[in-house]
Amino acid sequence: MKRRRYIEANEDEEDYVGDHHPVHIEDATTELTPQDSISKHCVERQCYCCSKPIDIPRWSGTFKIDGKEHISLAGHLSSKSCEKVWKLSSLPKVVQVTKVPRMAVWPKIFKASEPSGDNIGLYFFPPEMRHDEELDQLVNEVMDKDLILRAIIGEAEMLIFPSVLLPERYQTFQTKHYLWAAFKAKEDKGDAIVEQEVEKGNCVSNQPDKVQSDNASFPSNHGLDRPSMEAPPQSSSSVFGIVVRQAPNLEPEVKRFIQEMERKGALVTVMRGEAIGGGP
Repeated sequence: MKRRRYIEANEDEEDYVGDHHPVHIEDATTELTPQDSISKHCVERQCYCCSKPIDIPRWSGTFKIDGKEHISLAGHLSSKSCEKVWKLSSLPKVVQVTKVPRMAVWPKIFKASEPSGDNIGLYFFPPEMRHDEELDQLVNEVMDKDLILRAIIGEAEMLIFPSVLLPERYQTFQTKHYLWAAFKAKEDKGDAIVEQEVEKGNCVSNQPDKVQSDNASFPSNHGLDRPSMEAPPQSSSSVFGIVVRQAPNLEPEVKRFIQEMERKGALVTVMRGEAIGGGP
């Protein structure tokens, strides 16, 4: 039996990788890939209490900020990331990002309900958790100037936030502020966060192959998933009744009417009978 490992937030421990009992991975023979550990195994309820970064980075590379500044980073999936986030987090080696005012791109879902640990799709830390002064300066800048980093990843936007926007328990990792990301549909496709989105139950609840969120409700609406997310209208049918008084001169017209309706896909039933009661 193998267990998923998380980066330990306690800086007093020599090893940053913790072994957390609540998450069990059943596999007696094969080595698991990061995708397997995210989407193919059961997760016990005890681990749903909070988001944790998974120890093996999903991505390692560089942010090229506003076309000039380069910052090396490692992206770690959250223990609550759903499969859609796993796919979107396959980033290019160099990610072009821009600094934008937070309120210019602040997702509507966060205007209604402030972001929480459930919304974290990726944690961004320095490679191998080493101290990085340039990254510290970047984090401080986006906090002080109320900025967000934005990147286009395929058909989605990756929005990168400072941890100070999260609830207090998530604001620091190993005593330091950090960056985290959520994904949303591009502007022309709606404002849906693929959180893990923004229906919280989508990622895991009742599905053993996905990681469950705290309050089963990403923003699946758990976020960093609402990729646009109105359900298609359900098909409906209607029944109409038509009564035609028998008359020899109308019979050809009635037949043509029935044929036209059938050609358009209608189901037509013809019943003959006598009217009850007199009439002119």
